[in-house]
Amino acid sequence: MRLVADASSLIYPAKVPRFWALMRQTFKEILIPEAVYQEILKGREIGSSDVPVVEEGITKAWIKVRKVRTRLHLPVNLGIGEIEAMSLMRESRADWLLMDDRVASTTARLMGLRTRSSTYLLIFWKRKGMISQDEALELLDGLIGAGYRLSSKDYLSIKKYILE
Repeated sequence: MRLVADASSLIYPAKVPRFWALMRQTFKEILIPEAVYQEILKGREIGSSDVPVVEEGITKAWIKVRKVRTRLHLPVNLGIGEIEAMSLMRESRADWLLMDDRVASTTARLMGLRTRSSTYLLIFWKRKGMISQDEALELLDGLIGAGYRLSSKDYLSIKKYILE
């Protein structure tokens, strides 16, 4: 499977080694637009642990930085990385667009793009038998421990799906 990702959907998984390993196992390649790459690189300024992990993925050609040919004209309340990720998804015809921001992912879905969140991957992997229920819950807590923002309602909803 091929994936287009925005910044946050790589930043937090890259801070959880097992989550990152599962992403590597699941996706043949991840495409990111230049704006997303620049957003990730801003983490260098604070010594963020995700930057070297993502850069290693780029060095090994698993993550590919792409120039967007035509940037979509979308609402100004979206970030440039999100807009470029949606544009790249449209251009590349990847399997999924990995995006965690609710407004951005809703916009992408309204455009007909197959959008998933990082937490969806936990449900996906569990249902495919790649991880156990307990491991899915540990990974969910690992994302949150890494700074991933999730409302209590969404946390309980995801947990419910994992426990099914």
